[in-house]
Formats: sequence, C-alpha cells, structure tokens
Amino acid sequence: MTDRSPGRHFLAGWRIERRPEPRRIGLYRLTAVALGLALALILAPIISGASPDLFYETAWNGTLGSPLGIANFLAVATPLIIAGLAAAIPLRLGLWNIGIDGQILIGAWCATAVAYSFESLPGPILIPMLFIAGMIGGALWILVPALLFPAAAMLTASYWLRCVRDPSTRGANASVHLVMWLGFILAGAMACLPWIYDTMLASKLTKEYPLATQLSLGHGPYVAATVLLVGMGLVGLFGLSETRRGAAFWAAGGSLFGVVLVLMIFVLPAANRFFVAPQQELAYAAGLNLKPDEQLIAYGATRPSTAFYARRKVLFVGSGEEEKLRTALSQPGRSMILLPESFVDKLPGDLKNYQPILKRYGYLLLASEPMVKIPEGALPPPPALEPKIFGH
Repeated sequence: MTDRSPGRHFLAGWRIERRPEPRRIGLYRLTAVALGLALALILAPIISGASPDLFYETAWNGTLGSPLGIANFLAVATPLIIAGLAAAIPLRLGLWNIGIDGQILIGAWCATAVAYSFESLPGPILIPMLFIAGMIGGALWILVPALLFPAAAMLTASYWLRCVRDPSTRGANASVHLVMWLGFILAGAMACLPWIYDTMLASKLTKEYPLATQLSLGHGPYVAATVLLVGMGLVGLFGLSETRRGAAFWAAGGSLFGVVLVLMIFVLPAANRFFVAPQQELAYAAGLNLKPDEQLIAYGATRPSTAFYARRKVLFVGSGEEEKLRTALSQPGRSMILLPESFVDKLPGDLKNYQPILKRYGYLLLASEPMVKIPEGALPPPPALEPKIFGH
C-alpha cells in the first residue's frame, strides 16, 4: 500500500495490491504444515493429561490405524476440507470469506431443523431439502460478517499502519493507551478468575458436572495475568515511542500468544478432565462393549457428542423423564445408562439394581448385566461386598 497524500484523509490515495508469490512458496507452505503438526503433537498430550505413549497409540488407532478410525477421520476431516475450499476459492476471486465456522454451524442447524420437521418424507426428497436448507442458512449468516467485519478490519489495519509510518498521526497515543488499559482490565479479570469460579460458578455447575467444586484452576490464571501485564507494559513502552512503534505489534501479539499458551498448558487439562472427558470416555467404553442391537441411554447428561464417541444411537433422557427411561429399559436385551452420580437416587426403584461398571469424575456407567458371565459352579460364590467401581 502506498500513501501519496499525507495531508489528506489517512485512506486517501491508498490501494491494495497483490504481492508476487515468492519462488519457494511450496516449501514455505510445507514448512508451515510441518511446524503446525509438530506443535500439535507436542501440546496435545499435555492438554489431554494422558501419557504420551497412550495418547499417540490412541490417536493412531482412532485415525489411520483401523478401518473405523479411517471412517472417523474422514467424517471429521470432510467439514474442514470443505471449510478450506470455502476460503480458498473466494480468495482466488479476490474476495474474503469471513466466518466460515459460523456458516457451517448455522447451515447444520437449519438442515437439522428441516430433518426433524419433515422426517416422514422419503430420503430422495428429504436429502436434497437438507442440502438446500444448509446452503440457505450459511448464506444468510455470511451477510453479517460480509457487511461489517471486513470494513472494520481494513480500517483498523490502515490506521495502525499509518501510525507506524507517520508518528504524528492524530490519535496514535490515545489508541496505544486504549489497548494498554484493555489489556490491564483483562489481566485483572484473569487474576480474579479463580475467586470468581470458586465463589460464584462452581456450585452452579454441579448439576451438570458433579465434581465441579473439586476443580482447581491452579496458578494458570495468575501466570496469564502476569504475561498480560508485562506485555501491555511493552506495548506502552514501544507504542508511545515514535521510533519504535512497530515493535508494539510484536509485543501485543506475543502477549496474546503467551496467554493462550499458558491457559492451554495449565488450565485446559484440568477443565477437560472434569468437564469434557468423563462423558466421552464412558460413552466410548459403552460403545465398545454393547452390540449393535443393544442400547445406550444418557440420563441427565444430554450432550450430543455422547453419540459421536459411543459410535451408536443414544437415547437422551432428561431429568423428570423417568417414565421415558422405564419404557426404554423394558425392551429386551442388555442396556447401559450413562448418568451423573447425583442422578442415581432419581432412578426408578427397579432400576437402582443396575450394576456400576465404570466411574469417571462424578459420572457413572451402569449396566443391566455384568460384562463377563461366569458359568455356574465354576467358582465359589463371592463374599457379600459392595461392587467395585473402576475409575475416579
């Protein structure tokens, strides 16, 4: 971009030009992919909390190491590939497609709404309707970023570039102070996050996450607050200097990267262990042990991802729908129930005899019969002890 008239408005005389691609553009792209993959392989075991050997073995078997893993890999990769095409094709035409993830979600919701509303229609008619509903939903959603976000981004970038090139640009120091104060406010919020969680949020989350009160955020929020304070100090040091103002962008970007990295290493593993992983792990265990004609019921834990990890159809039963639960369990065959531990007392009386199989951080997996059947007379009768539940 070139500025040929410094005395006029800061956008006057500017134009956007396509830069020539470097000769080694292919090498650069491969290097970026390799670095991203290496960073993911290093950080993923840390975030998940699993041992590296177990993590890499599970990741391989769940992606390219088995036929089911390949199918799951393609099921997850297909939306990402389509999203990449939704960005790459407009860029070739000189357009920006912003908000692709929102387009996918809104399109999926519209398609789901049509599927539930017209589920009685035959497949050859319903499937094209789903495609049309998804396209219309995504197209309507793109109107918001198409009208607002690109203009705001270009104006902000143009203004800051002018501030770097022309130290006397009006409002430059005020903009730096604004960024600094926003960073200081965010640092204060980070430092208060453990207190806010312990006093205001934890007790309210126990209904859906039984052991939420036992989660400790640790030192992660305080470290993130410290990174922000130091980063905003550097933003002020460089941004208020007419000769080093460009370094303020590096300081701001480095601060945000540091905060994200600290939260990923110190906070997300614990949050994943209490909030996300328990239902996923129990659903996966149920899917491995149940036959195709047997049923899995999620009672009081109506998270849609349960069906994804169980790799089967899941009946979701909310609190207060015990009669629906009783009706489902009256069908022949083995059944499993995934539920928060606090919901055991809400089970109808004849269902409280279900055997606990696994336990994970406040969630239980119950079964109508044991996983292993021992022939009668093969072993002496066991002592009358409480059944052992494996897990946390």
